[in-house]
Amino acid sequence: MIHLNSLLKMTGVKKYASGMVIAREGDSSTTEMYVILHGNAGIYKNYQMPGEVMTGTLTAGDFFGEMTLFAGKTRAETVVAITELIAIGINRQNIGELFSNQPELTFSLMEKICKRYDALFQEHQKLLLDTGKLSQDAASSAASPLFPKEHGSYTLALNNQSDCLYLDTVTCPLCGSSFKHLSVIATKLRRESTDPDMRVRYKDIEPLHYEIVTCPSCLFSAQSESFSTVSKGLWSAVFQAVSPYNSEKYKIKTGDQRDTFTVFAGYYLALICAPHCFDEHQVVTGSLWQKLSRIYQDCGDQTMVRYAWQNALKDFLYAYEHYTFNERKDEQICFVIGDLYQKLGDLDQARNFFFQVKSNRSGSPLMRRQADQRLEQIREMRQGREN
Repeated sequence: MIHLNSLLKMTGVKKYASGMVIAREGDSSTTEMYVILHGNAGIYKNYQMPGEVMTGTLTAGDFFGEMTLFAGKTRAETVVAITELIAIGINRQNIGELFSNQPELTFSLMEKICKRYDALFQEHQKLLLDTGKLSQDAASSAASPLFPKEHGSYTLALNNQSDCLYLDTVTCPLCGSSFKHLSVIATKLRRESTDPDMRVRYKDIEPLHYEIVTCPSCLFSAQSESFSTVSKGLWSAVFQAVSPYNSEKYKIKTGDQRDTFTVFAGYYLALICAPHCFDEHQVVTGSLWQKLSRIYQDCGDQTMVRYAWQNALKDFLYAYEHYTFNERKDEQICFVIGDLYQKLGDLDQARNFFFQVKSNRSGSPLMRRQADQRLEQIREMRQGREN
């Protein structure tokens, strides 16, 4: 409940006669936002100048000037009392008083501010779409709560017409729906190079864009090699997990219509599905995060790259500490963990895991050589820090 009497006693409450200017366009000398407690006000552009126009009105409970208070912006419009009016001016000196004495009002203000800027964001997205500066694909990707809040707007360089792909008919093992999926023909991939973290680069196509199969009907998602192996008995658990996203807003495009939103949505839906479908699922989710980090790397989003690295490391570490693998698998996981620690800047832990790979005489000679090279890199990096 908002206590008007206590608000009237707060520092910053002001009374305005009809016709008085409360805030003036272009003013940068004051840094207050205002909440109207009683009365009505008009919002003007070019007030008392050629081209004056009234753009809106404010009544009790409305607020304005939040960008002036929180972002230091110059006032964009003039606000004038059109009746006798009482308003509270909120500034850096009395905002703590408001938070302490009026938590309900504080929550209401924050809620309104969030809704206002969500509406502005949607309007901005529409403008970009209408002017051709943003694709529908990228706009959907950025706006979806399926993704982390740091996930941005991207347009992946998909090559749906590549001769390395074929249009396959896939049947969902859970709901039984059939749909088209672009599958990779591994024998047609043309290798160009291999990154230090063992990522293989191919000519004209990125197989990671086609790695995840997503059922457009029930949204069950998994990596292509395991999609069809999931038991139908898991339908209820998977459906419950993905049900918040099962609407027209999350439209998955199949076959050669595959788009950026579908690629990212597939990975995040697969992350949601995996714990319900696979034993030792942290190996699966760790792999998904690692692949996502590579896609974000291609998009140039280092914030999301690091976010994906951190999640991949958490899942692979859990798997390493809780499960038993054969020597080959253990070697691979140790190398991946070492690589992630190195990328995240923990050279001591990276050295420990690369040393385990190097010491595994039953493992792959290639992996031992790679681990040895990484250990040399870490020695050089440590020396550089010390100097």
